[in-house]
Amino acid sequence: MPISSGPETPVRFVFHGASGHLVSLVGDFPDWKYPVSMPEAPTGTYSVELRLEPGIYRYKFLVDRRHYVDPPEGSIIDRAEGMANGLIMVGGTQPPLYFAPDRRHVVVYEDGRFVVLGEIDAHAEIPTELWLRGSTAMGLCGNADGFDLEVIAARRVPIIPGVERAGVRQFRAEHRLPTCADLSGPRGSYVVGPFDRRTEEELEDGLEDELEDELEDELDEADGEAAARAAIWCSFTGYPSFAFALPAPRSAFGQPPSWVDGAVFYAIFIDRWRRASPEPHPRAQPRSKRSTRDRFYGGDLLAITEDLPKLVELGITAIVLTPVHPSPTPHRYDGLDLLSVDPLIGGERAFRELIKTAHMLGLKVVADLSVTHVSERHPAFVDVLENQAESAFAPWFRIRSFPVVPFQTFGNYDYFCDRPDLPLLNLEADSPARAHATEAALRLVEMGVDGLRLDALNDAPVSFWAQLRAQARSVRPDLLLLGEVVTDRAVRFAEDRGIDAATDFQHREAMIEFFAEDRIDAAEFWNKVSFAEHRLGPFDPSFRLLFLDNHDTERFRSLTKDASRLPAALAYLLFRPEPVWLTYGTEFELHAGLGRVQRLDDAWSERLPMPEESAVDVSRHGAWIRRLTALRRSVFARAAGLCCTHALGRKLVLERELDDGWLRLTIDLENSARCLIGHLELERFEPDRPEGTECSVLLSSKNTELLQFTRGPPALRERAP
Repeated sequence: MPISSGPETPVRFVFHGASGHLVSLVGDFPDWKYPVSMPEAPTGTYSVELRLEPGIYRYKFLVDRRHYVDPPEGSIIDRAEGMANGLIMVGGTQPPLYFAPDRRHVVVYEDGRFVVLGEIDAHAEIPTELWLRGSTAMGLCGNADGFDLEVIAARRVPIIPGVERAGVRQFRAEHRLPTCADLSGPRGSYVVGPFDRRTEEELEDGLEDELEDELEDELDEADGEAAARAAIWCSFTGYPSFAFALPAPRSAFGQPPSWVDGAVFYAIFIDRWRRASPEPHPRAQPRSKRSTRDRFYGGDLLAITEDLPKLVELGITAIVLTPVHPSPTPHRYDGLDLLSVDPLIGGERAFRELIKTAHMLGLKVVADLSVTHVSERHPAFVDVLENQAESAFAPWFRIRSFPVVPFQTFGNYDYFCDRPDLPLLNLEADSPARAHATEAALRLVEMGVDGLRLDALNDAPVSFWAQLRAQARSVRPDLLLLGEVVTDRAVRFAEDRGIDAATDFQHREAMIEFFAEDRIDAAEFWNKVSFAEHRLGPFDPSFRLLFLDNHDTERFRSLTKDASRLPAALAYLLFRPEPVWLTYGTEFELHAGLGRVQRLDDAWSERLPMPEESAVDVSRHGAWIRRLTALRRSVFARAAGLCCTHALGRKLVLERELDDGWLRLTIDLENSARCLIGHLELERFEPDRPEGTECSVLLSSKNTELLQFTRGPPALRERAP
């Protein structure tokens, strides 16, 4: 039987092993990097109970902080990510059907669209249809008298099979519910269950009495009007029944600002930019020296402001700045004062001038909000170390016991990842640190930023991000909240609980494996990105922020010896409809060339200073990016959808629809010498092109070709003699 659904369900995890070990649970609770302790009792049995919202969660056991142990035999195992992870279904079905009533798997939109995503074991029979039947209640469809019910006719919704991977197959179903169903009211209920296989006409003929009887029985047990507002029965053909709550409809409140559609973000590491201020930086070192954790180069906001026109020429639509607060380190993610702008980069005056100039040029400005942790030198933490439990700032931090001893791994206070020098703030509802962090965010909004990059989302409760969103959006309705989400559980922070868009690290990893490292072929690449996109949930493309690298990772160019791979990867990235992120210096092929880093946040060799200004005019990659961003503005913006029409070996062909034709992007990583020239070559390489279409070359390089096909009478072509 499935676990009963509800807002949260208690779920107990048990591990049996030898006595005397340190055992933890790791998984989507909420993040793999933070183990949940499992106390031992009785001997050799370790357990912990978590309260989980409906959903499908992956997990493992961690013994002595080093050894990952798979769930015991008989557990449900997921191998889609290339390893064996346990699965727990909360409030959902059991295998062979994988489905849960969370926003990863079911969503209702305000316009009535009803979308269902699911998975099924590849050896099992995939459902062919999703049956919907239901009713509307008081005040709906013009009926305002009591609980008389009007029946929505039964609907058969075809199920569309999707990608198969590691023994499971994905599927999707979508339907538009009748407009008379009031989906904006309180949550009602779904009942998912088997229908007998009568014809649709037979169901519709005999449905009304049956539904009214069932609804009346349910209403007798439910909480009056609220439960009656929207009740829908749905069934996957051939699978058992269960009941779950109807999700609140996804509204415009949960959509990103319109300017995010097709945006090209450009991330600037402030210290790694050049310096324009006449005042020297007291710790700046020569830019020829190797980049390290403690090395400052002295970049400032004035230089960024002066260089904004060059970014506009590059086709950038928004810049993302690393934190601006005073800090002992070049990256400034360990703030000393969250309410001020570091004088070493120009102070508040320079920051406001940068925002003003960017807006004059049509650029948006996103500021990095790092408020989940601070420096160990932050005055509040210093006071705690000095006064311990008597400190007025003790409630600011997540302290487990006193006395607080600094800089000890596995110490008695919580800190960011494995960095005891970065104590975590207590951002629970009753903590004064929460009000302080919110004030810091609103200060940035007041200064005019267009968005906030929310650093380390998993290090604060969801309620904090929800409150921050509500307050920030009340000041700036079109403010973007961009979440740094390293795992694929971005959905838990989505919409009214925090973010408009999330970083997609899974897509980035697949791009690295295909374009840079040749570890997978085109078919495997498209399978991976399609599978991961489905698992993320039924979000609009603007929810996913795609990138080849960022300031926490190795650079793309450091992972490949073939210089032609970067232009090919950029063409793929900018051809897609999602917003994209470019890291500063990509246009100069900036990279350390040292290969993979051991972990995120350890990419100091790749945090290189920008080249001198004299290098600006010799950037071939800059010219390539300018061509791609110009096409993105003028052509790609008119295109809809994205499909893969060919994925074999090292060749990938993607298409997007236009009103009068389509676009075709071909990337061939095996054949780096072929280049299409003129219509004669086009006819030669496009023998299946339909009659009555005209084709033109929009972009061409050694291994990348972008063609535009236009429907209409074939034009006269000049042929070679």
